[in-house]
Amino acid sequence: MECLEVEQNIDDVLVTVNENIDSHELNNAVSTEDFDEEEEEVDDDDDDDEEDDDEAGWITPSNVEKAKKEIHSELMEETSVKVACITTDFAMQNVLKQMNLNVAALDGRMIKQLRTFILRCYTCFNTTSIMTKLFCPKCGNKTLKRVAVSLDKEGKQQIHINARRPLTARGKKFSLPRIQGGKHSNNPHLVEDQPMPDQRPTRLARTKNNPLDDDYIAGFSPFVMRDVTSKSAQLKIRPTTDVKHWMRKNPNEAVRRRRK
Repeated sequence: MECLEVEQNIDDVLVTVNENIDSHELNNAVSTEDFDEEEEEVDDDDDDDEEDDDEAGWITPSNVEKAKKEIHSELMEETSVKVACITTDFAMQNVLKQMNLNVAALDGRMIKQLRTFILRCYTCFNTTSIMTKLFCPKCGNKTLKRVAVSLDKEGKQQIHINARRPLTARGKKFSLPRIQGGKHSNNPHLVEDQPMPDQRPTRLARTKNNPLDDDYIAGFSPFVMRDVTSKSAQLKIRPTTDVKHWMRKNPNEAVRRRRK
């Protein structure tokens, strides 16, 4: 009888132990599932935050105007102006600002300051307001540089020079080419009073069709003489060209050689 009781007790203990193990495994499985769900939720929240951050930080063509207004609104205070002048002429804007009138831009913002530019020689420090000048009227060198100027309260000019921008050595590094002769020469422009060729086409290229010619048919002559052998024809100088070919490029500039 005692053996039977012991066996029954052992079976009861094993059953209770097995039940405890099953319940513990069940709890572990439930806890791992909950943990996985929490991790997925956290990852989803992080992805949403990253997407929101990425979308909020970029400036696109759709929100560039809004970003400009926000930037300028932080820098300047909004003031109500009853009357203002709107013009795109820079000279007129300068005159209006000197008269202490309100000048507005096309987008509605007020123009607080205007920029005026002159030419300043960096060898003799002479200034000129003629913006079409290529050479300095005082020393004659081709060393004019555009600088910004402003007027103070007394009406005197103040020159603003950007010292951080170095002077360029373009066209001054290599030696000058040999001077060429002829009416179609391509020489660098070194002084203001240098005689430059007119680059005119030949008389044959400038001749028009003769309506009294026997071969003239319906405004076109099939046997008309064409200038294809002269130097002007080889340089592609035509009677209708306004821009001279020697003004299109710098003959003193280094030419990059193409690799074969």
